[in-house]
Amino acid sequence: MPTVAEYHRVADALDLFRLQSNMPTLREKKPFTRRVTLVYLRRTHSAFNTQNRQRHRGHEPSIGCIFRLRTPLFVRVPYGEAIACETVVALFYYSHRLLHHPRIYKHVHKVHHEWTAPIGIVSIYAHPFEHLVSNLLPPLVGPVLCGSHIATTWLWYTLALFSTTISHCGYHFPFLPSPESHDFHHLKFTQNYGVLGVFDRLHGTDNLFRSSKAYERHFMALSLVPVKEMYPNESKKDT
Repeated sequence: MPTVAEYHRVADALDLFRLQSNMPTLREKKPFTRRVTLVYLRRTHSAFNTQNRQRHRGHEPSIGCIFRLRTPLFVRVPYGEAIACETVVALFYYSHRLLHHPRIYKHVHKVHHEWTAPIGIVSIYAHPFEHLVSNLLPPLVGPVLCGSHIATTWLWYTLALFSTTISHCGYHFPFLPSPESHDFHHLKFTQNYGVLGVFDRLHGTDNLFRSSKAYERHFMALSLVPVKEMYPNESKKDT
């Protein structure tokens, strides 16, 4: 059983990789995490109920009508993943930017932006309308257009969930994709709407980010040295 001192040493070590100093403590996270978990469980329970109702009526689940059941050739897997990636980059940018429209934001997307310093589980915490339009629809379109095998689709969703969890985790750990871009979005609200930055660059919605210290740290770290030590803040506005 770890001692309190050992726990604090681990916490101090992790703090070296923390992006924002105002990230909530474990005690502050507890009620919020419970609320997000309940939202997730309700959605999962609803999905299983839908599948079970279809089976009781003598029908196969609708997903079997969308995705292929035959095992795909290996060469089709990267093709399907590439198409899925391209479609989610475009659809997520525009759906996400639409959610920031003043008439929509206060009723829908503001739920997701309750914290300016996000944690990983925040990635699934959203208004039901946002969850459908911006979280579920963009990753789904690519596999549907390609008629991807269900296993390929599972692989794609695994990658998508991993990516969004990292983007919201609040820590820039070594050997993992950089979360700097989306963390900056939660901090400033009007920057970095997209996934890979392609459409942000096209529409100029990353200008402030590109002039910040966070942009200099926006890379996959390949050493155990925290990126904040490689590129220290020059002023408080860069934290």
